[in-house]
Amino acid sequence: MTRGLRRGEVGRQEWSDVDLDDARTLSVLEDEDAEAAAGIKGDSSRRVVMLGAENVRLLRAWRQMQRVERLAMGEGWTDSGKVFTDELGLALDLDCLTYRWKRLVRASGLPPVRLHDLRHCAATLTLGGGVEDVIV
Repeated sequence: MTRGLRRGEVGRQEWSDVDLDDARTLSVLEDEDAEAAAGIKGDSSRRVVMLGAENVRLLRAWRQMQRVERLAMGEGWTDSGKVFTDELGLALDLDCLTYRWKRLVRASGLPPVRLHDLRHCAATLTLGGGVEDVIV
């Protein structure tokens, strides 16, 4: 939400492309299969995203939750390698992700906000933080 990833980029993100220790980055769409599946728009879709301290903390907590789910599921767990999975380790269904987002927004009582609007919000906040337009 804070780094401007597209829905497909979130759904296809792999742990092997995330560095929570040294560089604190995630690499987006580094392989050709992911690019074709996501229907990337151009070379700028391939990028390295810097993670803030809160991003790192939340991703570490999520990884720990996945480990707990993997242990609980035993042989029923699928090691998809994806960052965001369901309780069985399977990659998220992107339409389900959108549906769940809509439910959360409705339950919050906030005005309608599309999942994609978070991408624009992240860009606006980044610009407000002083990052140059060309970088954003």
